[in-house]
Amino acid sequence: MISVDTCIRSYRSAIMGFATIMVLLFHQYTVNSSLILSVFSHIGHWGVDIFLFVSGFGIAHSLSKNSTIVFYQNRIKKIFPICLIVGVFGFILSMMHGTIDWINLVPRLLCLNNWYVYTITIYYIFSPVILKIMQKKSWVLPFLVFVLAYIFDYCSLFKPLSISSHFLIYRLPWVWDRFFVYLLGIYFYLQKPRYTTIIFWGGGVLFVIMLMAQYGYIRIPYCFFQILAFCIPFVCLSIGALTKLLSSIEKILCFFGKHSLSIFLIHLIVYSFGESHSSLLPIDGLRLLVEVVLTISIAVSLDLFIDKVLNFYSK
Repeated sequence: MISVDTCIRSYRSAIMGFATIMVLLFHQYTVNSSLILSVFSHIGHWGVDIFLFVSGFGIAHSLSKNSTIVFYQNRIKKIFPICLIVGVFGFILSMMHGTIDWINLVPRLLCLNNWYVYTITIYYIFSPVILKIMQKKSWVLPFLVFVLAYIFDYCSLFKPLSISSHFLIYRLPWVWDRFFVYLLGIYFYLQKPRYTTIIFWGGGVLFVIMLMAQYGYIRIPYCFFQILAFCIPFVCLSIGALTKLLSSIEKILCFFGKHSLSIFLIHLIVYSFGESHSSLLPIDGLRLLVEVVLTISIAVSLDLFIDKVLNFYSK
């Protein structure tokens, strides 16, 4: 059994790809009618947590190998182009419907109204500082955030923010709730825990508990869902093992992992259009297939276009 560190280094794209598929199926309500796919309606949103954990690991690696300036340049190249394209498309749709929010125009053009983009943008901005703090005592900051997350959730200290009408404010609690997951990814990069067996089986037990809570078999307070982060190394090891055993699916998962951000942004638009015009494809399974294929086609095409433009201007 390989370590979590080795697993992420070897199967990072596959893990990201699996997480992408989880989110794709979670946001499509028609999976509820499928006996097999319905599980994603309960746990598909955990794919975002996997993203953030692996992102924390990857960002720590990037900062360790590159200067801060190069780090920011790489992040901008990866996030800014696709977010701007999707943001401009959203602006055009708003113009067509006469619902332009001029006050928040710039954030919306950068897709910061999307909570995930908003979250990772904040994490990336502060990552150089975060890494320096954790390089001194890697466990202090994650432990502090973990404890404070419980206190804030239990005491509803973020409630005043959550009722704000501005998305840059009311989504701050979401940024905080996922912060520990991101820090845990950085911790695993810095410390490279070797207790793989304990991590695997301990995480597996927690995963089962969280799964039972998700299905309603047991009840746990909302703030206890912070422990989901400790299940993610188990999930990463499981995906790595699955990829190694079934090498035929590695290319598929890596494909989804390579285009994960584009697929994530595009699928929301395609799904919204599909549900608004569901009469065109009244069969749930067929509509799901068409929406997924259309999402992948547009996302890959945009990524290829962006790569060509960036390569042209880098010459």
